[in-house]
Amino acid sequence: MCDGKIAQGGLSDRLQGLISTYKICKDANIKFCVYFVYPVSLEDYLKPDNYDWIINETDISYNSNDAIPIFHEKLLQKRLVTLPYKQIHVYTNAFYTTEEIFCDYFNELFKLSSGLQQEIDNYCQEIGEKYIGLTFRFQNLMGDFKDGNCRALPQGEQVILLDKCITEIYKIKECHEDTSKFLITSDSTIFLAKVKKIPFVYTIPGPITHIDECGVYTEKTAHSKTFVDFFMLSKAQKIICMRTGSMMKAGFPRTAAMVNNVPFEYHRF
Repeated sequence: MCDGKIAQGGLSDRLQGLISTYKICKDANIKFCVYFVYPVSLEDYLKPDNYDWIINETDISYNSNDAIPIFHEKLLQKRLVTLPYKQIHVYTNAFYTTEEIFCDYFNELFKLSSGLQQEIDNYCQEIGEKYIGLTFRFQNLMGDFKDGNCRALPQGEQVILLDKCITEIYKIKECHEDTSKFLITSDSTIFLAKVKKIPFVYTIPGPITHIDECGVYTEKTAHSKTFVDFFMLSKAQKIICMRTGSMMKAGFPRTAAMVNNVPFEYHRF
């Protein structure tokens, strides 16, 4: 369940909880469905592949005799198997799988919608077949992205951090001379505006949003960049999460790497 009733983290957190729940249900032969409608419908971007996980709102029961919501990750597996209800509404970002199992189950459940697939195809044609993904998660250090209680750095420290990150990008490029393009994703518009001027850097245009922070947008395309970034990273030869200072150890690129078992590493500098 992703219906806006509680905070559930970003896209990667939600997908991890979804795949973990599917694994438990599959192992226990429990019917599994996905109701992911807030703040955007998952069906706008992902469609069922080998397993039909679609459920209509009219088929969801909120009668306490029939259904119960659960939130406790440590007890997720036990409660899914033992609770005597017709429906169990799971709100979780628990991670119960290995990278290999995540890959298998993700691709068993999902294929890209035609619209998202077309976007991915277009960007892949522009960037080329082989590229490395670099992800920079600043939260609000640059003062341009609301994320939790993270405070912006003073302007002088922002400049120092920007310069340090850009210098490290060139160092990474020197270690991968045979790679002509680097896809860079970030939650900072200021940072992306700087790095897109680097000749070997490729960025995805569009507004930057956090699925758990921004609420419902009138235009469903408001979240498109999040999904495009995620699946473009999943097609990289390698993904590196770049960190320095108080930058966050992001889960978004790690989850993207698991979709196709792409090599992944955290790089502290």
